[in-house]
Amino acid sequence: MKSKFWKIFLPAVIVAVLGFALLNATFMLDFWWQSCLKFIFWRNVELTGNWIMAVMQASFIIIIALISWLVYRSKIGTIFKAAFTMVPVAIVLVFDGILFFRTPALAYSIGAVIMLGVLALFYYKKFPWLYYYSVLLVALGLLALGLTGTDI
Repeated sequence: MKSKFWKIFLPAVIVAVLGFALLNATFMLDFWWQSCLKFIFWRNVELTGNWIMAVMQASFIIIIALISWLVYRSKIGTIFKAAFTMVPVAIVLVFDGILFFRTPALAYSIGAVIMLGVLALFYYKKFPWLYYYSVLLVALGLLALGLTGTDI
């Protein structure tokens, strides 16, 4: 008979640790992707406050969407999929924060709608609790960073 530790606590810790590692890898990939785009297309262009930054972020969201589609269609376990769920949620919430950083109330409102939509989808599709945990963990972490003024 499995104890509650093995059924609840251990998977939650694995999702948190693995999700954090995947987030770090994702943001390093984002840096690499943007650096390559700048080098190839916009070497001598000042990018601050430019529409090009939004295009670069949107292109990265498309990459993450494709990777997410592959991950969720694969036969890997629930724990890995739940941990990976942190990645697309964080990317969308960070992009929301970047787009609306001048109006934080709007950014937080849009983020809340996104979160509720994701959680409603999970409820409708009857996803395991680890997915909810993953989404709430990344949302609370990003909220804490945003409210304390910490940069990613």
